[in-house]
Amino acid sequence: MGDSVKGIKFWLVFIIATLNINLAQILCYPVRFYNAQLYASIIDYSKASFSKFLVILLNLQGRKSVQQSVIISNHLLYTDWIYIWTLLYKLNTNADKLIIILKHSLKHIPILGWGMQFFNFIFLRRSWSTDNKVLTNQLQSISNDPFTLLLFPEGTTLSNESRPKSVKFTQKIGTQDFKHLLYPRVTGLLHSLRSLSHNPKLQVVDATLAYPGIPEGVYGQDWYTLKNTFLKSVAPDMIHVHLSSWSLSDIPIDDEDKFTQWLLQRWQEKEQRLDLFHKTRTLQSGGEFKDIPIGLSDPLSHTLDAFIYFIPITIVYIICRILI
Repeated sequence: MGDSVKGIKFWLVFIIATLNINLAQILCYPVRFYNAQLYASIIDYSKASFSKFLVILLNLQGRKSVQQSVIISNHLLYTDWIYIWTLLYKLNTNADKLIIILKHSLKHIPILGWGMQFFNFIFLRRSWSTDNKVLTNQLQSISNDPFTLLLFPEGTTLSNESRPKSVKFTQKIGTQDFKHLLYPRVTGLLHSLRSLSHNPKLQVVDATLAYPGIPEGVYGQDWYTLKNTFLKSVAPDMIHVHLSSWSLSDIPIDDEDKFTQWLLQRWQEKEQRLDLFHKTRTLQSGGEFKDIPIGLSDPLSHTLDAFIYFIPITIVYIICRILI
């Protein structure tokens, strides 16, 4: 909304409210001649009301501190995003404001891809000359609103296909590779954080995911496949998540080399946690653990929310059955 329109709305609301208070004071003015103390109380009340109105007005006009966060995570399964989204719901944290950065090919999946587009998810082609503009424009469109941006710096799931590519890349740049992870990509994440840097309170959350039940030597995406998870009920009975959080102001986004080291340090910590998980089935030794069962916080109303969009289809079906 332009500043001129906001200014007009401000003065319109201010003048109308002030006139209403003046009208009430004028109507009560005769009371002064019959009961001066009561009249004084009425004026004091109108004064208090006006002060509260000013507080509300300033709050509406002022720049609001909105809840914004970026989640980075390792990528083991095609369903990682589902579990993270479920966690946001259970924590009551921006589940309705989630934006996910995905591969462009997913955009064209029938039905699911259409829904992702309506959700304003961000689709990248892995070509920075193209992705740069797309990412910049979409981040600008949400930069002043509450959101949780989810991206997987590894770019794809850990698999037989992606693992050798990660090894080859680390050998090329002369750095140490990971065993349980892929080498993270810096460009998209750094650009995202720089684009959102106008909010110093932006939180960057590092999520480490681990899944029990995967046989030794088998990649998670090959065990907990979409088919196994949703058609054969072969799904993880528990998801282990380790969360760490940083304020954007504590992350060196102004220097790409320093930021790269910061991100690699996060991945080294993930590697240590995942190594511990494979030995002990826990992502950390000691510390605070919280068991969060999957389920609706408010079963009745949230079930209605989940199925509300079936109502139009049901109505159309009933009408067709009656007429045909």
